[in-house]
Amino acid sequence: MSRRLACLSLLLLGACALRPRYEELTTRFVPQSPDTAEVLIQVVDRNDAPVPGARIELGDRYRYKTLTDKDGVFRLPLEKKYSEENALLVVVLPKGVKGYRLVQVGGQPLRDVAPPPATDEDVGDAGVTTM
Repeated sequence: MSRRLACLSLLLLGACALRPRYEELTTRFVPQSPDTAEVLIQVVDRNDAPVPGARIELGDRYRYKTLTDKDGVFRLPLEKKYSEENALLVVVLPKGVKGYRLVQVGGQPLRDVAPPPATDEDVGDAGVTTM
């Protein structure tokens, strides 16, 4: 049991290291125009197909939650409170989607993300893949 717990802890620590922080997202995706209140980001799978219905979560103190639309796009708000917290972004993929990457709408990818290795406990779970 302790060996399994140690493996799970290592897996979770590795997943945390892969998630982008708010500051990284805004640095990569925000245009030079200071008048922007939000930025559009698309979630695509390993085949560059849009991922509709992915749940996006940001923040601990100031929570932001949304879903990607039919084109895999979500709106990231640009607000000082999120910048000050610099929270991690969590992407919860729909069942059957194995990996994702974030791309600016009409832009270049942020980074590829591979899912964590499957375990017996993951069977039948939609899975949480974090970046």
